[in-house]
Amino acid sequence: MVSDRAKALVKLATEGLGCVSVADLATAISHEEHHAGRGFSPQTLRVLTIIHNFHLQRPDGTTAAQRLFGYQFPDLFEWVVEHMGALPLARRSLKSHSPNPFHLEGFPV
Repeated sequence: MVSDRAKALVKLATEGLGCVSVADLATAISHEEHHAGRGFSPQTLRVLTIIHNFHLQRPDGTTAAQRLFGYQFPDLFEWVVEHMGALPLARRSLKSHSPNPFHLEGFPV
């Protein structure tokens, strides 16, 4: 069973980073880390800024947006879960087909 917070993270990653599967997300994160010296794409930077401003909390429990606006915003991931649609299906791998049980390697045809 997948938690709502995990679904929200996947939704944020699929829309913000353009990933359609966990493997794509891992590749995107690795790619961003590898090319961090060259900067983030504008879309990735927007997603990271939203996470920073509305999710990361200081020890006193406030976010940057709460301190700036003096307003209690709803939890970021709960809001994303409420507003997200169905998650996209993972791509089907070309290597995932099952082998032919009638094909035997050691016998000539």
